[in-house]
Amino acid sequence: MHYTRRSSAYPVLAGPGAEMPVSLAFQATQDTRAIVSLYKATLREPAQILVRALLECRFNFDVFVLRFLRDPNGTIRLMLDAMMLEKIRQAESSNFAGLDLIPGAPTPDDFRTREKEIRSRRSPSEVQKLKQYGFSLMSVEQRARELHHIDVYNIVYRNCSRNVHGSDYVECLSRDLELRTVPYSAYIEARDNVSLFTAAWCSLAIFDCAVKFFRLPMLRKVTSLRRRVNTPQEPRRVHSGKPKHCRRLCAGRNVPKRVDLTR
Repeated sequence: MHYTRRSSAYPVLAGPGAEMPVSLAFQATQDTRAIVSLYKATLREPAQILVRALLECRFNFDVFVLRFLRDPNGTIRLMLDAMMLEKIRQAESSNFAGLDLIPGAPTPDDFRTREKEIRSRRSPSEVQKLKQYGFSLMSVEQRARELHHIDVYNIVYRNCSRNVHGSDYVECLSRDLELRTVPYSAYIEARDNVSLFTAAWCSLAIFDCAVKFFRLPMLRKVTSLRRRVNTPQEPRRVHSGKPKHCRRLCAGRNVPKRVDLTR
């Protein structure tokens, strides 16, 4: 792995592992598009699962960039080793089932040889952290602390975790039992604003850095997205998809500026 420079500020990756920042930016793109689609379909709680995933992608991307600036080759090698160890663990959990059905697929011995080679270069504790946490060698909370985003972790990430683990029973029940009363509608709108703002905050940071630092060809889309995020939107009615006569209009209150990615 090596990198070259088109200018004194912007490195251009080349060689094995050069696709790493591209893959992180592509993941952010997919998550953002999926969040927009779910909100358009009024599937707000499932959308929060992807907001959590996008937030973790932002943490991973930031950690990658900071470490890449200090040690480009070591960072790429760490990511490659972490991905390989994860593949090996997945294959081992199923006793390497299905490999014989894929022409040219690695054999179990190939996987074991690769793991042995990784272990020969790294300490047992480092291998354990790579298996548990990935290339960052830190938990999500530790990554957030290192990046000074612990408040976002505590407020957004931990709340969205309820949706991931299917433990948001109270929120779903309240939606039906309270029949969209004004206080509950205000809560939903504030929650969705935070959710969409977090998605925009994550995706814009990743795209912006990918374009400026790694010279990925997405400048026009990034500029358009940033313009939409920074443009105040008129507050909209919040409803549950029920007939109009059942909807409650949340009027007469101050609504924060909306980050509307669904327009």
